[in-house]
Amino acid sequence: MVQRQRELSGRGLSLICYESALVSKHTNESPKSGSEPVGRLGEVSKGQALASLQCCPLLEDLSDWSLWDCIFKPLHGPLKDFIERNAGNLSVCLEGLAALEVRPGLLLKITTNTGHKHFTSAVAALDPVGTAGHLVSMVVADGIRNAPTALLANHMQSALAEAMAKEGSRVAKFLLDCLIRIPTRTCQALLQKVFLEPFSLVVGQTKSKQVLIRTAQSDPRHLNCLHRLGTLSGVTDWIRDYQNKLRPPQNHNLCKEHMEQVKVRVKSRTLNKNVVVSKEDGASTDLQPGDQTWQMSFSKKWLTSKRSDFGIGVELSAHGQRLLEVHQERLGRGLARLSTELYSKDTHFVLELIQNADDNSYSLDPTVVPSLAFVVEQDCITILNNESGFQEKNIRAICDVGRSTKGKHRHGYIGQKGIGFKSVFKVTDCPEIHSNGFHLRFDRSCGPMGYILPHWTEEERPLDPQLKLISHWTTKIRLPLRSGSRLTQNLFHDVHPSLLLFLHRLRSITIYNHVSQRLNNVVEVEHSEGIDRWLVVKTTLYPQMVEQDVESTELALAFQLGSGTGTAEDLICQPQKQPVFAYLPLRSFGFRFIIQGDFHIPSSREDVDRDSSWNQWLRSEVPQLFLQAMAVFDDHSEFMGLKGLCPFLQFIPLPDEVLDFFNPVAGQIIHLLKDKAFLPTRNSDGGVVYKLPSQVAICQDAVIRDIIGSDELEKYLSLSYLHPDLSPTPPTSLLTQLGVRYLQGSDVTTVTTAMANELVEAGHMLKGLARLLVCNFRAVEHGFGDAGSILQNLKDLPIIPLANGNVVTLNKEGVIFLMEETKAKKKKAQGQTVSALYKDVSVVHPSLLSCLGLLESQQVRELLKRLGVHELEPQELLEQYIYPTIKSNNWKVTQTSVAVSYLVFIKQHSSSSQEYADIAVPVLTSEGLQCPATDKVHFSKEYKNINLRKKLPGCDWILVSPRYVETDGDVDGWRELLSRLGVRDGLVIRKERRTLTAEELANSPWSAESATWDLSAAQDCVLEDYICEEFEILAKAKLPGKDLLRQRRTLLELLEANWDTGHLYSQFLTAQVIDSSGRPIRATKSSFHHLLCSLEWIPAYRELEGEQQEKEYLCPGSVYLSLPKVTRLLGTHVFYVDLNPSEFSRALGKSTVCSLVQHPEQESEGASFTTTVEHIHNVYTYLQANCPQSSLKELFQHTPAVFVETHRRKKNWCSGRFYHLKEVCWTDTTTMFWHYRRLTQRKGSLVQKPKILEGFYNQLEGMTRFFTRVLEVNSSPTVTQYVSLLEAICTSTPTAEKVQDVSVIFARLGETGTHLAFLLCLGLLAEKVVFPTKDNRWVSLAQKPLISDKKELEKIFKAEPSLCLLHLPPAKKKAVSTKISNKRCEAAFSESDRLLFLEICGVRRLSQCVTYEPQTEMLKPCPSLQALVRSVIPYIQRFLFHHDELSQVYRQLSKRNIAQKIKSLSFREVAKLYIVYRLNVAEKEVMKTQEVVCLLKDEKELYIQKDHLSAKLDIFRFVPDSPDAMLVQSGRKQNIFLCFSEKIQANCLMDRFELDKFLSREDVKELPAGQEQWEVPEVIVESGKQTGEMLSCSVTQESTVMHREHDIQVIGRWGEQLVNSFLCHWRDSHDPDRPTHVLWCNQDGESGWPYDFKLTFGATGKQKEVFVEAKSTSRKEKAYIQISVNELEFAMTKQEGCQLFLVFSAGDPQNVRLYRIRNLAKQLQNKSMQLFLFV
Repeated sequence: MVQRQRELSGRGLSLICYESALVSKHTNESPKSGSEPVGRLGEVSKGQALASLQCCPLLEDLSDWSLWDCIFKPLHGPLKDFIERNAGNLSVCLEGLAALEVRPGLLLKITTNTGHKHFTSAVAALDPVGTAGHLVSMVVADGIRNAPTALLANHMQSALAEAMAKEGSRVAKFLLDCLIRIPTRTCQALLQKVFLEPFSLVVGQTKSKQVLIRTAQSDPRHLNCLHRLGTLSGVTDWIRDYQNKLRPPQNHNLCKEHMEQVKVRVKSRTLNKNVVVSKEDGASTDLQPGDQTWQMSFSKKWLTSKRSDFGIGVELSAHGQRLLEVHQERLGRGLARLSTELYSKDTHFVLELIQNADDNSYSLDPTVVPSLAFVVEQDCITILNNESGFQEKNIRAICDVGRSTKGKHRHGYIGQKGIGFKSVFKVTDCPEIHSNGFHLRFDRSCGPMGYILPHWTEEERPLDPQLKLISHWTTKIRLPLRSGSRLTQNLFHDVHPSLLLFLHRLRSITIYNHVSQRLNNVVEVEHSEGIDRWLVVKTTLYPQMVEQDVESTELALAFQLGSGTGTAEDLICQPQKQPVFAYLPLRSFGFRFIIQGDFHIPSSREDVDRDSSWNQWLRSEVPQLFLQAMAVFDDHSEFMGLKGLCPFLQFIPLPDEVLDFFNPVAGQIIHLLKDKAFLPTRNSDGGVVYKLPSQVAICQDAVIRDIIGSDELEKYLSLSYLHPDLSPTPPTSLLTQLGVRYLQGSDVTTVTTAMANELVEAGHMLKGLARLLVCNFRAVEHGFGDAGSILQNLKDLPIIPLANGNVVTLNKEGVIFLMEETKAKKKKAQGQTVSALYKDVSVVHPSLLSCLGLLESQQVRELLKRLGVHELEPQELLEQYIYPTIKSNNWKVTQTSVAVSYLVFIKQHSSSSQEYADIAVPVLTSEGLQCPATDKVHFSKEYKNINLRKKLPGCDWILVSPRYVETDGDVDGWRELLSRLGVRDGLVIRKERRTLTAEELANSPWSAESATWDLSAAQDCVLEDYICEEFEILAKAKLPGKDLLRQRRTLLELLEANWDTGHLYSQFLTAQVIDSSGRPIRATKSSFHHLLCSLEWIPAYRELEGEQQEKEYLCPGSVYLSLPKVTRLLGTHVFYVDLNPSEFSRALGKSTVCSLVQHPEQESEGASFTTTVEHIHNVYTYLQANCPQSSLKELFQHTPAVFVETHRRKKNWCSGRFYHLKEVCWTDTTTMFWHYRRLTQRKGSLVQKPKILEGFYNQLEGMTRFFTRVLEVNSSPTVTQYVSLLEAICTSTPTAEKVQDVSVIFARLGETGTHLAFLLCLGLLAEKVVFPTKDNRWVSLAQKPLISDKKELEKIFKAEPSLCLLHLPPAKKKAVSTKISNKRCEAAFSESDRLLFLEICGVRRLSQCVTYEPQTEMLKPCPSLQALVRSVIPYIQRFLFHHDELSQVYRQLSKRNIAQKIKSLSFREVAKLYIVYRLNVAEKEVMKTQEVVCLLKDEKELYIQKDHLSAKLDIFRFVPDSPDAMLVQSGRKQNIFLCFSEKIQANCLMDRFELDKFLSREDVKELPAGQEQWEVPEVIVESGKQTGEMLSCSVTQESTVMHREHDIQVIGRWGEQLVNSFLCHWRDSHDPDRPTHVLWCNQDGESGWPYDFKLTFGATGKQKEVFVEAKSTSRKEKAYIQISVNELEFAMTKQEGCQLFLVFSAGDPQNVRLYRIRNLAKQLQNKSMQLFLFV
């Protein structure tokens, strides 16, 4: 801590950290750098090192780039030596490599391969690395003086101008990147010439610096670089930005509003001027001409005559003419150089014009404000002035050189050169002047005399009429700008608000910017940051001895003030440096205030003439004027108290700040201030006293300043502290120059000596002496003087207080000094305790080291060590004094406080517990001083122990006194120490060797197990036993009820908490049987263990109904742990204890599981049992999880283990009985037993009521699966139970409700599905009268009841008396709840299950007992019916396919192969049609006959009565609805033909158009591809009649009237046209079987071929040809056709490749019919067609 303290500053901890200290302990590197044989990457060659240096970028640190120190240095040495050593090889290996050493060890890479071309290329590419690198390389090669900086600047300007036009945003960043790479001193030398001037020519002088500083804000490296260069080079904008760092950080937002007009007012006692910065849109106003019109005429004549002065119009000889021309050319060159090179800035002409305007004469009318206005336009600048106007002498002066009209002035020199106006030629070639009737211009392009040769001009650009209202402008100067000078926004940046401070006449300057509508810094007086406030001090000087021609001159100083808000922020930073003025700003010389004087200046106006006596005289007057300014500051009404002096001190210049000519001014000001009492101090009354700087002292250490106050400093040193309200404190350098005294160590020692003597005499010394020691330590530590002399003086002072109250000097007495105390040992109580120990030991007073703060106490301790105080370590005090005193038992005769202090000191300073391990250290207890090593001592509640006397009553406890913990509050520390001494929290168990006789052993707890110890009857038993009297006392204590319960619970918690941890009571469970030789021979339970297990001390309980508890104190083996898995199984039938399962619970023998043999599920069958529902659930859940399924089923089958609830009690309690598994079932889905519960519960009822589990267990998680899947309990009541219920229900007359309920039971019996159950059911029901009939009675199976499944059959045979039909009503709908919706309707039973039950019972359907057969008369084929069905069946198929409600019908028909059946269907016409029905019932046959219209037989033949052929719709109505009909919808009993035909009219069935229209209206689409189509075969004419398939065709031909039958050619042609139309339509359709090509062979005339058409099918390469012969007749029917031999032979040859098309009613478009006959050869072979020969 002391070592660290040496690094502390005067006001606290140091803020400087050291990386080496942070990482020294975590690095494995050797402390000696450079001792490694190779680098981190192993051995590297010289070539690799050279290559690494070669690829380094320009101006990069070669060492950092190459990682030289860790890679190359171990093998090749330092980098600098390596480069110099290999310089001879560099030309070969590393051409162009060079290095620049900026500071020791820092080598930057440069190159010898450089030149201005490399520089130009890099600048053009905006490459900062190449630009900076080649610039520095050229400077290193040629030197700064010889470097071509002008050429480089020219290249830089060109590149920047081009870059600004393309990508202006990159230019500023490029320049900043260049500057940060160049070394500082080199950059300072090149900054102005190479970087700033070219950039300012592109963007403007002032704006260039502002753009750079704005861009640099985003990168701290750029910003720091500009601040450094600005400070070194005096760039005001950059210095002002740096001063922001000197202000404390603030969290506020500044909002700058763009203003169209900003006004800045600069006020003083004698100055009141306005600077108006305007941005207004407008043109110019016309000048105010003179009152006489002749003035213009006169002016023009005068100007014409004036031109003769220049040789214009003068007749000269040839020689004279040549001399004149030479003279004019020489004068022109001089004027050109003068106007273009006199000023370094293009913008300087603005300042010259302002000065000229200030020199002009103005009206004496006080209402006229001398004003100057600049109207800035894109191509010209117009200057307006309200002066008196140009006179003839002014025109003569401006047309000459050095001929100023200003003459001698009372106020000094102004514009003595006479060349100010010539500066306008920097931006214009043809300036114009319009004033007082003069209208002239100068044109430099008119020859060498153009600068001064006037030309009369009549043209004058008019101004904006708005400007006429502002002022009466008498003079207008118009400057048309050259194209290269039209960056007008950059020409006014040098106009500053301070410009008007020192002008004599001009009071207003206005700039009208007509170039851009955007507010920018292009103003006459740029001030966009607010209001500048200046304090100006002037004096008038009379230089008779210096300059005879000047009567007087004025010298002024201007001090820039803050914002005037009165806040301290205005004074935090020093003011920025200001330029020196000679009415216009020159440059900064380092002053922080403005000096205005009539200085002699050179032509450049950027410096003063150093050799001028006039300037030297003016300089000598500045110091006195500066002192006068101090009085102005003090007396100023704006400042109060020291607020005037505070800002003034910031302006005092230092000799090293002021440059060049004005440097002596700073020393003279300092000299004058030393002799002036102006520094404020504070007297004892708090008042301000001004003293000389030599009488003022400063102490930068606040602690010393606090200890040695102002009164003590004045009393003992006759000095006064600088007034603390002087804020901010002036710079140290300034105070040192003024002679202010900084306190030294000798001063501190002198004051300390006097103050220490006064403190000792006063008696209140301890804290005061400690503060004086701190004061001297800080003087020694912080370099207030020679540390040795300070320490030697302190040794002779009586300044060291001892614990016994004496104050001694170190030179006379050695002192014991104690080690540093921790924070926890600073409490007052501790000091009182340890002070008893200090009475016999000579030590430094402990409070000397604790009466101050931690830091000051450490400083006092360190100072005492440096003074040579002898330090006795606390360890020595322990070993030499305290431990011997305790061992000798001398503590018994000492005071109690001393004995307590021994233990306190041991705790504070003992390094190890082994020091006092064998010592019986006394401890203060409730019974006095006791030794825990021999006495039973326990912790009191102050040491985080329970309150033993309150929580464990029944035993006398000895508790540790709380005085120890009160010393420092370290409870944990005291517990650790006292525990080592033998103090305990709870029970004290001691080890004891016991000897038991045989009789004692027989009466002891070991009597049972001692029989196995092989002890003789006469041999005593020796045991190493563990005894705990406290536990036995507590376990047997007799206390009141609540106290006893609390005591037993606390005792249980104590044992559990310290069983395996803490006191480790588990180690005391085992005793050892010792033999005669003293060796252990057997382990057994200890006395402590026996007491734990045998005494009834465990607080146990069990739950009773009604939230009651039964509590008892039992032995550990009689209770169970209240664990969830235990309580779930045992419920409320055993006693529990709240204890977690652990080694402690197992040692007590507490049970955690139970045996099924001892618990309720083994109760005898039917015995009543009461418990909770949760208990029953937990038992079965446990059995399901832990027992195999086979074991469970065996258990429940042979044991009444199924609990069936009989009575529900309150709050989840229930009563019930246990049954075997076979006696119960899960549920009764029919709910019939519940519905007829009164019938089943009737006395004497024979119904076997089932024991249903679902109601009780369905709500218990997992129980459904347990009973239904694991135990496989019967899902429903048995068949016997249902039959007994049926029999009971059917004892009374049938009702609708009973018949419905009987059907429910029938369906449930049919649902069982097992043959065994059905056989059982059949045997039980054989004689039972339980089947309801339609004549409202019950019958048995013996009466052969039938199921009425066909209404038609029932109607036919209903009159038969032997017929017994069952009454089977449909299932009623009942509402059931679902998860998805609230309720839904569901059938009460399944009719299919009921039907299945009846079928197994042998009950047959009526239809199964009835057979039928058709009987016909006059059977013959029916082509008309076939044609009708053929035309309609495709539409029916589409209708069925695309209707969702008929989709099931369509699928059923498709499964039954309806398409093939339709193709093979035969159509027959009969005269009469009957169906004969035969019923076999009761061993007799009953026959009935029924006439029908239409009948489908065996799905092969369709019969129809001939009388009904005309009724097309009726045909569908008469198709029978028999179950065998293949066209009947299943389940709906609706004829599909009828369903289709009812939707359209009868006359539409054969009209395809109407059918298509109907299907379109029904939104029926075509069949999808791949769907098998239903087709009825085409009608074939047999036996000479028409046969084949009829084709649908549309006829567009006109009808043809046939007059003679023999007009065969016309008929044939008409028929071929019809066939051609049909084939072409077919070809163009979407039919997948359509032909690809149709050829009409006879289209152009009879071809003679044996066919009329040729059809081509299929794609190319797989084509198939079919030939068609067309035959036509005008008759509606014709039994024969004519065919030629060639046609017949061709047909026989082509087989299926030949088709015959027959056209009937040819020539009649309304009735024409077209038939097609395929494969004529096959038809003849099959004899379906016959070949006749007509003769």
